[in-house]
Amino acid sequence: MSVSPRTAAGELPRYYELDPLRFQELCRDLWQAQQEFEDVEVYGTSGQSQRGIDVLATRKDGNGLATGQCKRVVPSSFTAKLIADSVDEFLLNKPFWKNQGAKKFALFVASSATPRQIQDEKLAQMKRMKREGFKFELWSASKITNKLRPHPGIVRTYLGEHWVAILCGTGMSGLSGYASDVMGGLFQAQFETLASQSADSTAREVESLRAQWRAGKKASVQGALSRLQEPTRWAILPSEVKATILRFEAQIRLEAGDVDEAKKFSSQASALNPAANKRLEALVLRSENKHAEAIKLLEGSNDPETIALYSAFLLEDGKEREALEALEQASGLPE
Repeated sequence: MSVSPRTAAGELPRYYELDPLRFQELCRDLWQAQQEFEDVEVYGTSGQSQRGIDVLATRKDGNGLATGQCKRVVPSSFTAKLIADSVDEFLLNKPFWKNQGAKKFALFVASSATPRQIQDEKLAQMKRMKREGFKFELWSASKITNKLRPHPGIVRTYLGEHWVAILCGTGMSGLSGYASDVMGGLFQAQFETLASQSADSTAREVESLRAQWRAGKKASVQGALSRLQEPTRWAILPSEVKATILRFEAQIRLEAGDVDEAKKFSSQASALNPAANKRLEALVLRSENKHAEAIKLLEGSNDPETIALYSAFLLEDGKEREALEALEQASGLPE
């Protein structure tokens, strides 16, 4: 699920339209993208005591932990009392977090913090938390938005494609059309050279990230994928490599059961490299219980990996003979 498109200039994304767990994941990935953190994870699952927090981060410099609580509230529900109550809840667990070495508590809120009473309460809680031995930060909608600007991958994942150009930009500002064309011509050859040099190393990095994902290091992988899609790096990547990254994003969404987001990434990947997208499109169809369509899409391929997936789908449908024939074809055995 993404958020509604902008309806007026200067309007912030409506983060409160996200599912509460989705907003929590957005906050996690945004923190993971910050330079100071080594690893960020959602803390606890439904039904477990979360000790007053929703996300937990370890710092790269080893100087303690950072904790965060996420409140996906509409503007009318964002009050000074909500801030105070959130800090109270965290401080009920002060002995535990002190013992763990926590240094910071951040409150992520899906709405604007502009009202004066909100600002006054933030200042009051900053002083209170300093006395308690913690740093307090309020991440309101405006701060979240500014922190998202260098990270189009995260914006695309949680807010939708509409917001990428609005928050992250698309080109060089401050130039006339003619000057922009001239600069584009001057840089084109350099972009092509950089793209060629970058393609192999990025492809290897994606394969390494796949291995890390299989090993369970999911938060760090999502942060790394977001960094691959930052404007300065994304701009010089060849379409084939971009498509590979987007397919990986789609596969992650499929694994999480978010078929709509998977289809969105799959569509973007297909636009960049249609020939390499068949297996992903078939997996999406399968997740929608369209087994016959998925099988038909993979028919007639000479690619061994596609044939292997085709055979697996046939086996799922109880077509053992056809699956065996397809596997024989992939391995070069006579029929």
